Amino acid sequence: MTTEQTNPPCECIPTNNNFETRIERFYVTLPGNEWAAGLSLGVIKGVAPSGEPMVTKCYSGYADATKKIKIDEDTVFEIGSTTKTFTTTMLAAAVNQGKVNLDIPAQSYYDQYGPSVTLPVYKNPNTGVPYPMTMLDLADYTSGILDKSPTNQRGPNEYTYELMHAYLEALGNLLVQPGTQYNYVNTNFGIIAELMMSMGGFISYNEALQNLISDAQLNMGKTGVIESNSPQIANLAVGYSAVGDAQTNYALGTWPALQGAGAIYSTLDDMLEWLKFNMGLTASPYNDLLPSLQEVRFPAGAALGNGLGWFIKNLPGTQLRLINKNGGTNGFHSWIGFLPDSKIGAVLLCNTALRGDQITGISPVDRLGHQILKSLVTA
Repeated sequence: MTTEQTNPPCECIPTNNNFETRIERFYVTLPGNEWAAGLSLGVIKGVAPSGEPMVTKCYSGYADATKKIKIDEDTVFEIGSTTKTFTTTMLAAAVNQGKVNLDIPAQSYYDQYGPSVTLPVYKNPNTGVPYPMTMLDLADYTSGILDKSPTNQRGPNEYTYELMHAYLEALGNLLVQPGTQYNYVNTNFGIIAELMMSMGGFISYNEALQNLISDAQLNMGKTGVIESNSPQIANLAVGYSAVGDAQTNYALGTWPALQGAGAIYSTLDDMLEWLKFNMGLTASPYNDLLPSLQEVRFPAGAALGNGLGWFIKNLPGTQLRLINKNGGTNGFHSWIGFLPDSKIGAVLLCNTALRGDQITGISPVDRLGHQILKSLVTA
């Protein structure tokens, strides 16, 4: 696939030249020789007199660059680690239902609901006092597990829960006390998802996800879980590397144990429904979960900190609080973010794996999200 490709014009509904111009600039300012196949953008700005959020949707580029199939409202994307926000919402619901206490060790829930797993603990080197990881430590990225998830050497769909259990037990004692240090670990969310499945009696993460969507009364009928490396999903976009190579359609090489960390697929309309819910703009019975999800649980350097699955910081160049999460897979990148005090938010779904630059670590997709929100605030 050549990186010298002309994308079709950006189509925004309703027409918004500002967004179209910014999306066109997104393509031409990609670093080095990087290339992007296509992009879906959804923006929420305030609430109309009718009481409905005011939404703009933009589609640009190709769902399949070889066949010249344009991205449209039906295009399905992998959302990668944005999945974590769904998993932590399941957790928040369990807390609200009295099934989970965030401050209780996760081990106690394995002991209560099974299966038989021994989670690693930290032991004070001076006193020998153990410090087990709590449910909160898992959800706010401070579990004490320092490495990322094990690399799956056998191929897709073979990293089972049994292998994850063996990995956790093999860790032995943790080197870092839980609750004291941030580290981005997919395994945390594999643990949370497994416990949510066990508590709810669900046979799969997808079943737990559909239950969440149903209980929250969200219109997300095109959202589900990628369960194999050859998924039969209507309108699923082809994912590409940043140099234009088509990628196999599965979100990570470490399924199924880490589905709760990054396996969800969705459309722009469905993700706008998820955005509206998290912004408190939906009449959902789960709205009372939002303060718990969006509370700063662990301060993180220059950022304000981590919520339950979410990252909280100031929108770059402003003092406005931004709640956001991104996700990347072999062929996709997603970003969702909103300014809770301004009723402004955005979703971006890209079918190209655009990583962070070497200086800031920020993906071009994330940066475009920041720019869009900032332009709406200052407009």
